[in-house]
Amino acid sequence: MGDEHAVTMAPLDAPNRPAAAEGWRRSACAASAPPSAALRSRRQRDAATADARAPLYA
Repeated sequence: MGDEHAVTMAPLDAPNRPAAAEGWRRSACAASAPPSAALRSRRQRDAATADARAPLYA
């Protein structure tokens, strides 16, 4: 069973993964707003789009 786990985890050891993870972490830290604020604004945007599309489905 350990061998299967090693085989499944092999793609995560690709040499370009650490750089990609670092870039993502850097961009995430660069954003000053916490994730909750981003999620809240996304929910507000989705609610606004749903309200705008409501007449289409009525």
